[in-house]
Amino acid sequence: MGQSVVRGWTDRDTKAFLKTPVRFRHDLVETGVFSDEALARLLETHPDELTDVNLNEFNADGMAVVRTGTRGGLDGHSLLRAAKEGRVWINLRKVGCSDPKIAPLVDQAMADLQAANPGFRPVTVYANLLLSGPTTRVPYHADTPGVCLFHLVGAKRIWIYPNQGRTLPDEAMEAVALREGTEDLPYRSEFDEDAQVFDLSPGQAVLWPFNAPHRVDNLGTFNVSLSVEFMTWEGRLRHGVYYANGTMRRRFGLSPAGYARTSAPGRLVRWALTGLFKRFRVNAAREAVFKADFDMAPGARDSVQDRAAA
Repeated sequence: MGQSVVRGWTDRDTKAFLKTPVRFRHDLVETGVFSDEALARLLETHPDELTDVNLNEFNADGMAVVRTGTRGGLDGHSLLRAAKEGRVWINLRKVGCSDPKIAPLVDQAMADLQAANPGFRPVTVYANLLLSGPTTRVPYHADTPGVCLFHLVGAKRIWIYPNQGRTLPDEAMEAVALREGTEDLPYRSEFDEDAQVFDLSPGQAVLWPFNAPHRVDNLGTFNVSLSVEFMTWEGRLRHGVYYANGTMRRRFGLSPAGYARTSAPGRLVRWALTGLFKRFRVNAAREAVFKADFDMAPGARDSVQDRAAA
């Protein structure tokens, strides 16, 4: 491995690792890998099937409708300009596969975290590059894998909530595990009483427990973050419980105990059941299918051209 990129990690952070949110520093900004020219080139060359172009529209209660689009005919520089000036946010999934300069940085960051946290042994790791406009808001949601967010450009505020109790109802997380829709969860403003809030600037990173709900507001600036997602055996067992419980609840009318009330042997059993359910595609009919309803286009407002109006 090369030179460390994680900075300022403390013994206190090690004790909190994957139990509560941890903020720390990193050196990824100084690498030059995420300059505007590099971002434009990456937007130009990243595979279309791994490029998500999204638009969030919120109601008065803070709930979002997520719209999916395509890059249309925009080249890399135009797409970068649209992200800087508009409402869209772009997710370049598995970005290390298309940029050989990013993969070793991700590998080094994970090696640093493993060295600082004995017993942390991720079984899968991949990185997504997130580019979003000044007014972008990411709704209240939870991810299946673990997430470490390395912030690179701009300023954003992130609220991170407990991964149990009222902020993460079992049935809502089951829907996420079963891919019945987006990863969004039901949100109420009183949940903010339980949140830890972090304002992130370039060179800072934050890591949180598995499935911890969170939401994000950009603070009036264009933002770029590298989201490193990982799975450990703890994460696999959590996913197995939610997936198996959701299947038993929806397909067989059962009322299984929630994650917090499931014993260690019970979690193993549910993980095994999840493998069987997936093998026989028990839930295939319930999985959501997202269709693009807009295209990025020069001259349109925020470079967004609705297909219905095309």
